[in-house]
Amino acid sequence: MLLITGVGALVMLYCARYFPEGERLQGALAAQLFAFAVAMLGLVLSDDIVLLFVFWELTTVLSFMLIGYSGHRVFARRSAVQALVVTTFGGLAMLIGLLWLGQLAEPTGSPRLWRQEASSRESGQRTALPL
Repeated sequence: MLLITGVGALVMLYCARYFPEGERLQGALAAQLFAFAVAMLGLVLSDDIVLLFVFWELTTVLSFMLIGYSGHRVFARRSAVQALVVTTFGGLAMLIGLLWLGQLAEPTGSPRLWRQEASSRESGQRTALPL
């Protein structure tokens, strides 16, 4: 948690110095950066599989918006679409894995999954849960 908030604060400080005074979309970019940091923090702190997926998708959308910040540049638009495609496929793969994991464990709370994995390890059983 400290790593994400610390890096997020450093990025915000850097951006405050990076942009010239009167930059047209500076406030919008700062809001997107802040939202991205919150989504990353939520991704790390979520103890529910559904929340994990929601925060992953938020980071997907926000990374698309951040990369395509300079929408008037063709390279920025192409890069933003490429990032969106890659993270969307990653999200689909994660959704399939989470659905599979949910079928195995039934509840969506990952602490229960971790306890289940730990108890099966203590009893000598092998499971297919890659946590």
